Amino acid sequence: MHIFTALIFATSFFILSPTSAYPTGAKRQTERLEGVAVSHYQEGEIDWSGSSFGYVEASAANNFVSPTFNNQLSECEAGGLVCGAYHVAVPALSTGTDQAQYFINNGGNWTAGTEKKLPGGLVIG
Repeated sequence: MHIFTALIFATSFFILSPTSAYPTGAKRQTERLEGVAVSHYQEGEIDWSGSSFGYVEASAANNFVSPTFNNQLSECEAGGLVCGAYHVAVPALSTGTDQAQYFINNGGNWTAGTEKKLPGGLVIG
């Protein structure tokens, strides 16, 4: 299980706010969010406690669909986490376009405005 950490700026996101918006000497306050990423290699029950979000492996290359995806995604959602799917890209096997379409067809069908669901993630394998 991989642990992901995200830093959220309490006042605003870094990209949206220039540093000149902060008074001289002011420090940004951050909150630490922890999440997990799981794949078909994690068998049995997963401990989702203490996590705010989770990513579940959906597919890889253009020829593999995780046999545990649906179950793990359901468990993630049942644990009250904000959940997302990820794809393991293998550039040597096919084009990025082909693999992106494969991911969309096999679990990566996120749409904007979907509550409690993260956009798709990508791992380069």
